[in-house]
Amino acid sequence: MSLVTSAPVELNRWWKQLRFRLQNKKGWNEVLDETFLLQTKLVNDIPLFYAAKTNSVGSVRNLLTYASTDVFERGALGETALHVAVMNENLEAAVALMDGAPELVNEPMTSEFFQGCTKTSVDTLSCKHGC
Repeated sequence: MSLVTSAPVELNRWWKQLRFRLQNKKGWNEVLDETFLLQTKLVNDIPLFYAAKTNSVGSVRNLLTYASTDVFERGALGETALHVAVMNENLEAAVALMDGAPELVNEPMTSEFFQGCTKTSVDTLSCKHGC
C-alpha cells in the first residue's frame, strides 16, 4: 500500500480513536482505579504471577516446566511475572524467573503508565520517578 492511499486510512483511524476517547472520557483517577483493580485481579488469577507475588520459588520453578505456561503473559499494566516479583520485592522468585526464563530481563512494561520500564528500571526506580 502506498503512502498516498495509507495516509487517509491512518488519519481516519486516529480520528475515530480521538472521537471515542472524547465521548467516553473518564477522569484520570477513575482510569487509574480501574486499571489497578484489574491488575490486582489478574495477578491473583494468573498462576505464574501469583507465585511471583507470593515469592513461591517452588511454584515458579514448577510452572516454568510446563509448556502451557506463557512466560511472556502480560498483566493489566503490561507487566510480566518478573515485574510482579520485583514490584513485590521478592528476590528469590525474581532469581528463579531469571534462571528459568532469562529472556524476561529485557522485556519492558507495555502499559502507558510505565512505558518502556524494564525489570532493571522497575527495580532501580520503582517506576515512581519515571524510567
